[in-house]
Formats: sequence, C-alpha cells, structure tokens
Amino acid sequence: MKKLFLFAVAVILMSNGAKALYYDFTALTPEGVELAYIIMDDGVSVEVCDPGTGSVNVDTLIIPSTVTDGDGNTYTVKAIAKNAFFMCYLKYVEIPETVETIKKDSFYNVSWIEKLVIGKGLKKIESHVFDWGKYSLKVYYRGTVDQWASIIFDDNPLKLYHYLYIEDTLLTNLVFADTTTKVSDNAFSGCWSIESVVFGDNLTDIGNNAFKNCTAIPSLSFGPAVESIGDSAFYGCKGVVKEMEFKGKIPPKFGSNVFQQVSSTMPVKVPCGTYDSYKAALPKTFTNIVEDTIPMLTVGAAVITMGSVEITEEPSCENLSATIEAVPAYGYTFAQWNDGNTTNPRTVSLYQDTVFTAYFDVNTYVVTVLSNNEQYGTVEGSGTYKYLDTVYLKAIPDTSNGCYFDTWDNGWLSNPLTVVVKSDTVITAIFGTKNGIEGAEMDNVEVLVKGRTIVVRNCEGEQVDIMDVNGRVLYTGRMQQGGYAVPSGGLYLVRVNNHRVQRVIVL
Repeated sequence: MKKLFLFAVAVILMSNGAKALYYDFTALTPEGVELAYIIMDDGVSVEVCDPGTGSVNVDTLIIPSTVTDGDGNTYTVKAIAKNAFFMCYLKYVEIPETVETIKKDSFYNVSWIEKLVIGKGLKKIESHVFDWGKYSLKVYYRGTVDQWASIIFDDNPLKLYHYLYIEDTLLTNLVFADTTTKVSDNAFSGCWSIESVVFGDNLTDIGNNAFKNCTAIPSLSFGPAVESIGDSAFYGCKGVVKEMEFKGKIPPKFGSNVFQQVSSTMPVKVPCGTYDSYKAALPKTFTNIVEDTIPMLTVGAAVITMGSVEITEEPSCENLSATIEAVPAYGYTFAQWNDGNTTNPRTVSLYQDTVFTAYFDVNTYVVTVLSNNEQYGTVEGSGTYKYLDTVYLKAIPDTSNGCYFDTWDNGWLSNPLTVVVKSDTVITAIFGTKNGIEGAEMDNVEVLVKGRTIVVRNCEGEQVDIMDVNGRVLYTGRMQQGGYAVPSGGLYLVRVNNHRVQRVIVL
C-alpha cells in the first residue's frame, strides 16, 4: 500500500532540537488519545508514535494492538517508532503483545513515567529507549521469565529502574525452565529484585551483561550444559554473591570481566576430577576452588553372622554409581535393603554420602522321621524348623510284639536323638524283632532285620541259609558279623542247621 505523506519532508527539525516524525495517519485510541502511525514496508503493520513532539501528555497511554485508518484499512501495531514519544508526559504506558520492537530513543526524556507494561510478543529493545525519567518506574512483563530472557536487549530499562514484575509479581526467585537454552545480552542487567537464580539443566549460554549489577543474588549454581558466560555477565555483584557452583564436567568459556568486583575468596565448587581444568579456565583471582568428592558409600549386614555385603563396582568421578551385592551366609536368605528395595545385586546412584544395610531371613528346613517297619515301631519329630533349631527325634518300638529299637540309619544309637537343623533331613529308625528259629537246638537264636540287612544272632559256628521267597539260596555258611544285606525289600526265609525255616520281612 502506498504511504500518504502529510508533510513535505520526512523529518522537520524543531526549535528545541527534537525531531518531528513523519507519519501516514492518525487515529484515536479507545481512551481518546490521538496517536500517529507509520505504515511499515509489509503494508499490513504500523509503527506507533506521537503525532507532534511532546503532544501526548496523559496519565495513561494504552497503545492498541490494531488500528484502522480513515479509509477503513486495519493494521497490526508491530513497533514503537524511533523517538516515538520524545518529551511526552506519561505516567502509565501499556504496550500490547503485538509489538515486537521498541526502537531507539522511543521514550527518551519522558518525564514522570511510573509504570511500563510490556506485552509478551516483544522481541527487541533498541538502545537508549529510557534515558531519563522518574526512577521509581516499575516494569511489568506479560510473559514468562524465559520469554523475557530471549528478548534482544540493546539496552534494558532495568538498568535505570531495577525492578521487574512478571505479570503482577515482583521477580525475586528467578527459575528458568529446562527448555531455556540461552539468556540474552543485558536481559536482567541492573535488576535489584532478584534474590535467587536457578539455571535449567539445558541452559548453554549466558549473554554479555546478563546479570550485571544485580545486587541481591547470594549464590550462583550453573547447570551441567553451560558452555559460555559472556563479558561482564555478573559484573558488579561484589559483596553479594557468597558462593558459586559449576556442575559441568567441562568449564564454560568465560568472557572478559565476567566476575569483576565479585569476591575472589568465596568458595567456588567444581565437579569431581575437574579442579585443574577449572583452575585454568576461571579468572586467576579466584583462590578458593573446591573440588567435589565422590560421595561415601557405606555397606554392611544388619546381623553380621547372617551375611555380608560386597561393593562389586566402585563409584568414580566419571560415574557416580556403584553396584552392591548382599551375600547370605549358609542357612540364610537375603530379604531386603534398609530402604525396602529387594533387588540383589543392585546398582545405586550416589548424590550424597549413603549407607545401605542388608537384612537377611533365616531359612527353614523339613525334617522327616521314618520307621523302617511301622509294625515294629513308630517315630516322632517330623516337621518344619528354622536353621539351627534343636529337634528331638524319638523311636518308639512295639515291645508287646517283641520289637525293639536298634539304631538310626545313619548309625546313631541315641534315643531320643538330638539333631541341630542345618538342611532338609530324612532319618529312619531301624527296628528289629526277636524271632527264634523253631526246632533249633539253641533257644536264644534271634533273627533281626536292620534296614535291608538280615542278622542272625547267637548261632556261632552254625550253618545259616538265607533264601528268597522262591526258595533260591542267596546266602549259605557261617553268619558273619554284620549280617547279610539282601538286594531288595520283600519276604525272605532264614534256616539254621536245617531246622524249620523262619519267615522275615524286609522293607
């Protein structure tokens, strides 16, 4: 769209030295304030300005986001023109979010301005925008701190006015989102209200003068991704910043005078294993560089007789993690760690000195007591017991039928038998019966069964035959001490000196 020039020349020099701007049309704001507009090259946007130098003298100026000219054409207000409100009298100024640029000297020599509201669409503030005015001015921004930090600041009104409000809250605790990667040059320069700063983990660049003369920040902690800190970024914070911490394994690139007038004796914390690299990168004046140490890892068992704990992989500066393993002693099982975790082995990340204690449970075992012949006798003591429990096993022979307890199958003779439980156990009581041989010349001859062994007692020098149920001779001769072990359970026949056969059952 072709511009309509209302003046013969673009710039007219006024008697007081100020410059009057040309403009394409004027229009009244909803509040009745006349403003002038310069159509921009795209033909759909305009810059706003004062229609005559110093002619806008109102308490409240609300710049509209759109404006319509006399021909009915509507434009978006995208910029505040250079020298736009030179010498105007204003107390309250509100800039809409459509405005992307505030140009040089736009509010130069504007007296008594007390409150400036800036929309979140602003992308750039040129130099000398506010070079004079009421020093109690407060700046209100209708975006987030991360959006403010992305604005291009050739100059920053906070240099003069010092207090920034995000929406309607005074900025005291500055917390950057993890999505923020850069703080622009001059972004918070001169802001006195900031009392703490938290840089996001993905922040890489801090611009020139970004926090210059911020006088209330007690400490600084730079995230692991910071690569560069610009010239004079924290210039003039002397006596305020009491400590600094760097979390990056590689020191950032420092511009000139980054920490000029900042205390050089305060502790500067750096990551484990990086002392030499930070010593070389930081300004030579810093004398108190403190290297972080590997957190101490302490491990052990709650009851040392039940097990132990081993560190199978030690932490290092490069990898602050460790692998620990609980090793139960025999008879015990790992239960859990002191924090309730049941993983074993376990890999843990160390952020501070840490103690891990392993708890163990006592194993249980089954003790089974059997009788070699339930017709000869019964047993007591079977059950489930804990490791190292003491158990009493008892064999009870049927004496009414001439039966007796002979031994346990492991050779122990005690009855009752005391057993300390250390594993699943099966033990059998061996019972015998006093069987005489009919027709034998020696009335005291006895046939006993011990497990699968047939023993004939009191027949020294006599012929003994042992046969299976089919009459096949398995053994013949003088009975040896210890008896004869039959190949399997079943019915067997025993004969002494050709006397009557005695039947014997072997289980």
